[in-house]
Amino acid sequence: MKNATACLLLISLLILGGCLPKKEVTEDKDTSVREVAETAAVTPDESKEAEKALINFFDNLARQDYQNALNYYEPEEGLPDSWENYKVYVADKSDDKAKLLRQYCETMQTCERVEPLRLEGSLAHEYEFEVQFKKGSGEVMELGPCCGETNPPETKFIYRVKKFGDTYKVTTAPLYHP
Repeated sequence: MKNATACLLLISLLILGGCLPKKEVTEDKDTSVREVAETAAVTPDESKEAEKALINFFDNLARQDYQNALNYYEPEEGLPDSWENYKVYVADKSDDKAKLLRQYCETMQTCERVEPLRLEGSLAHEYEFEVQFKKGSGEVMELGPCCGETNPPETKFIYRVKKFGDTYKVTTAPLYHP
């Protein structure tokens, strides 16, 4: 009887283990958001919903609609992208989040429209997108080396999007540029 119970338990664990979501990050630069979403055991609809939140957040910032941008943004507390860290970069240390975003964007000059290039990886209800930013002229934004560095300028960046309740929101702050 013990052997039968052990066998049933082992079979159950194997079946359940095969149903868990798998994170798969691919190095193939031609992989689309849809393809990676399918291999990560999430629906393409969910990854598209996350991508839409990412685009909406930056579209609102580019239009200077900071209040509406807040609908698509939730920095995680305690991380470098948290609301408290915004106060380091702005003159008015207000608790008004739309005002903090406005001041940050005006100071950094990096709140442009985003173009998702590909889905880097995903876990249940969390996504990482590789993106580039487009200036108003349509040019790709380059973030040059800082502080005496000689690295080539960066044009691609990773942004995280996470599901909060029923809504996807960006958790990564707009680009920092000293």
